[in-house]
Amino acid sequence: MKYLLADGDFITASTNEEFIEELKEGSRFDYNLPTEEFLKSFINRINISYGEIKSDTLNDLIKELIRVGFMTIE
Repeated sequence: MKYLLADGDFITASTNEEFIEELKEGSRFDYNLPTEEFLKSFINRINISYGEIKSDTLNDLIKELIRVGFMTIE
């Protein structure tokens, strides 16, 4: 799948896990942290910028990122 981010960048990934890894690798923030710590920091930034999102599972997180306009799926 191709994920188009609000800033114009895109990520191509086959799974939610791969999407998160690609997001982490391309991030200006906390890319050097373990994935779990990166996710906590990323979700915190999203909550500040876009409002509170549900992130209990990666599937929930992806749906919420689409809902708040952080990204779309092509």
